[in-house]
Amino acid sequence: MPEIEVLSGHVDNVAAIYNACHGHVTTTGSEGWGLPIAESMACGLINIVPDYSGHLDFANRENSLLINTKLRYAQQNEQYWAYNPKALIGEPDVNHTGILMQKAYKEYNMLKNTFGANMEKIISRLTWEAAAQRMIDVTCKKIDPYVSGTYDLHRHEVVK
Repeated sequence: MPEIEVLSGHVDNVAAIYNACHGHVTTTGSEGWGLPIAESMACGLINIVPDYSGHLDFANRENSLLINTKLRYAQQNEQYWAYNPKALIGEPDVNHTGILMQKAYKEYNMLKNTFGANMEKIISRLTWEAAAQRMIDVTCKKIDPYVSGTYDLHRHEVVK
């Protein structure tokens, strides 16, 4: 099995860490966008991410391994701002996460070949200029602000 190291605390050079790894795993329950996912994708890492939340605007089955994720209502202590009783949070399946980690290890070269072009295509679109233009287009009502990459809440069952 490969070595797994858990890092906590401040890191001076995040790119050096990404470039020393083969994969990036996150089991976030809710992500506004997912900068570390985009950063690791830009460094060519295999991403293993929940099949729910903001990072699905760019992470998908063509460039990442998606963890089976159930949805549930978020508790008040899991919400940053005002409490919303209808707010949802994802619960990634721990067993499926392990299966995908093994898959990434065993099929690394095949996954790099399969995901590579799609990762590069996505990363080429994630620029400050593109983000600014999108905000201008939304403000000028040229595009719908609620259209995202692959995010589809309706494919998930909410666990109560």
